[in-house]
Amino acid sequence: MASWVLAFNEQARAALRRIDPWLQEEILDELDRLAQNPGQLRRGGASPVSIADLTRDRDNQRHYIFLSIETDVSTRTLQIIDIGHFSRVL
Repeated sequence: MASWVLAFNEQARAALRRIDPWLQEEILDELDRLAQNPGQLRRGGASPVSIADLTRDRDNQRHYIFLSIETDVSTRTLQIIDIGHFSRVL
C-alpha cells in the first residue's frame, strides 16, 4: 500500500524549526513511519485530531514529543497541525 502524504501547517512548521536538528530528524522518521500505516494513530473521541507521541534520550535529557495530526482520508493526507516538545534531565 502506498504511503500517505505529509502536510505541515505553519504552526507545525514553526514548532519543528524550534527543535534541535537531530530531534527534527527523529520526528520526521516517526511521521514517515505513521504515513506508511496511519491506522496506528489514536483518536480521542469524536475529534478528528490524533496525538502521536515519542520519547528520545540524549545527553542526559529525555525529550517528549507530541504530534497533533489530522487525517484526511479522501486525499490520504496526514496534516501535522502542531508539535509539542518537553524535556527533562535524566
